[in-house]
Amino acid sequence: MHSVADFPSHDPAPAGTGRSAPSVEMRARLVDALADVIDADGYGPSRVRDVARLARVSLTTFYLAFPTKQECLVALAARSEQQAAAWIADRSASATEPWPEAVEAIIRDGLRLVLKRPRVAYAVLAELAGLEESGRRAWRDALEGLAAAIAAGVVVSRAAVGASTELRLGDDAAAFVAGGLIEGLIGLIIESADADHRAARIDALAATAAHAISRLAD
Repeated sequence: MHSVADFPSHDPAPAGTGRSAPSVEMRARLVDALADVIDADGYGPSRVRDVARLARVSLTTFYLAFPTKQECLVALAARSEQQAAAWIADRSASATEPWPEAVEAIIRDGLRLVLKRPRVAYAVLAELAGLEESGRRAWRDALEGLAAAIAAGVVVSRAAVGASTELRLGDDAAAFVAGGLIEGLIGLIIESADADHRAARIDALAATAAHAISRLAD
């Protein structure tokens, strides 16, 4: 599947073997590798062996970092949420469009960015929620993080464009918008559409979300 060299693979090290836990950098490398494997094949068909090979580590090292493939996906979801929040904050701070057009532009740009790796997005946004409790908890955390980032983005974007009044998006309203965006994204990923149709759907989803934000903010 991947043009990488084969590396020795071993069974997970049993507890008490004295092996040290992988570093933060190694865990990040494994998360990167999982994202690349998912991008190529999807989450379901992805194998821990392929992730380990792409990261150039043994299976032992993978299992020292993550007990299961699902736990690695949980880490990928957490990192994706943090990256999305940082991106929303930066894009909101640099907004130049009038408000609420600024919100629509931010959402549209974000959707386009996410859809560059649709299989990864689907794994984090849809498949994670269907896994065991840790997966469902991670999905809820990601939803809450996205909602908080959207709420903060409303305040920051209005300040960036020099809006004369302050508006805020409440927790429930932000969760409503975030949930709608996730549902819309999943729909965009699932449906088969040409580039022009997908672009039109992205524009429509961004416009709908921006309209909801402008109506719900107070």
